[in-house]
Amino acid sequence: MSIRWRILIAFISIILLTVLLNLAIGLWSTQRNLQQFSIEIGQAEAADLSTILSHEYTASDGWDNIEPVIFEFGYGVPTGTIVENGVVITEYDGDVPIEVFNDVLFDPFGRVVVVDTDNFVLLDSFEELQPGTEAPLLAGEISPIFDLRTNQEVGAAIVEVNSDFLQPEISGTLFAIVSTSIIGGLITALVAIVFAAWFSNRITSPITALINATNAIAKQEQPELLPVTSKDELGQMSESFNQMTLAMRTQRSLRKRLINDVSHEISTPLSVIQLEAKGLKDELQPPAEAAEQIMQEVGLLRNMVHDLNWLAETDSGELRLNLGPADLPSILTNEVGRWRNQAESQNISLNLEELPDLAPMQLDSMRMSQLFGNLIRNALQHSNSGGEINVSAVLGSDSVKEGSHIAITVSDDGAGISPADLPHVFERFYRADESRNRISGGRGLGLAIVKTLVEAHGGTIGISSAGIGKGTTVKVELPIDPTFS
Repeated sequence: MSIRWRILIAFISIILLTVLLNLAIGLWSTQRNLQQFSIEIGQAEAADLSTILSHEYTASDGWDNIEPVIFEFGYGVPTGTIVENGVVITEYDGDVPIEVFNDVLFDPFGRVVVVDTDNFVLLDSFEELQPGTEAPLLAGEISPIFDLRTNQEVGAAIVEVNSDFLQPEISGTLFAIVSTSIIGGLITALVAIVFAAWFSNRITSPITALINATNAIAKQEQPELLPVTSKDELGQMSESFNQMTLAMRTQRSLRKRLINDVSHEISTPLSVIQLEAKGLKDELQPPAEAAEQIMQEVGLLRNMVHDLNWLAETDSGELRLNLGPADLPSILTNEVGRWRNQAESQNISLNLEELPDLAPMQLDSMRMSQLFGNLIRNALQHSNSGGEINVSAVLGSDSVKEGSHIAITVSDDGAGISPADLPHVFERFYRADESRNRISGGRGLGLAIVKTLVEAHGGTIGISSAGIGKGTTVKVELPIDPTFS
């Protein structure tokens, strides 16, 4: 079952449960209120009846006239007595009086029992209790009867409201509530289901689009960018996928270009080596000259394999640092000295400015040599004869600690980088100039490897250039470990 249907079913279940729960609570509350209303009616009837009986007792100075009062109040009619409107009492059904009016039967409103102060029965409208007998515990509402002249209690009226008398009213009220609740619930459920269908579609549409896009990736197809219609988690998911898709497109393009470059760069030195070996076999050129040319081509192949190994190592997460106290000025001095002969052979001035006094830092010495050696080699590759390369280091500070980092700069006055290429130079396989020849060109891995090493040491790297032909400056900032400073 799809997520869309699961969400829709969950919404519908919650809606139906809510409607049923509201209906049940409404019925329970209404029934409880009606029961309370019945009790209040009994209390009101008892209070009114006791007031009238109090006046009648005071006026007649006794209980002689309480029966007519009870009858006038609507509780029972004497057997065989003709009353108003043609109502004739003909018989008793058990102990309950039956009123006959135009052949229609009516149940009495309730039952009244009048007792004296000693709890002896004076009158029972149902005639279940005989006068003069002690009244049992009754469930009705009790209201005292007073002699208004002396303000003394002389008895009590016990009123039991006939629940059947109120049942039609209660049933009608409950039916109206149930009908209204069901109709309202159905309308609410219908509106909520429509909203749930729209909402579930809104939630699952980005997920469906993402599934289709990932299937396209699995089939080696080019996925389309997902529409971003919100700023919530779903919108962020789509935006993240779009960023990944754009990065994959760039990497695919760069990898394709890398394959073409590597194929070309492998083919060219192999062809040269084959020609030199053939010429050596045929004794068409001196062995020393052929060996020199073969060694040069093998060096190019070795550099390319070295860079590719670096790429595999960093991609697989196998890059490990062997940290320890290291003398950074000595590392820089050694690297400049190692590349000075090549710089002189290219008629390039390689200069190392005066370095600051610096205590040992927590570094991987071998990785640092590779890092700065790569930067110097890169500068040599892109400098022209008669050019100049300067390597310098200065202590820096931030708002927290003075001398918290050291900034190493490698600058040249060579080929430079265009503003359009600057944001991409640290991307793997990216080469700013595809037309570079084999000697000056790289494989787009050098600066990416340098950036990985710098960040592994907790540092940052940046590059700047005034434009094509105006030189390049690479700046590396490394934190100074307080343990060794």
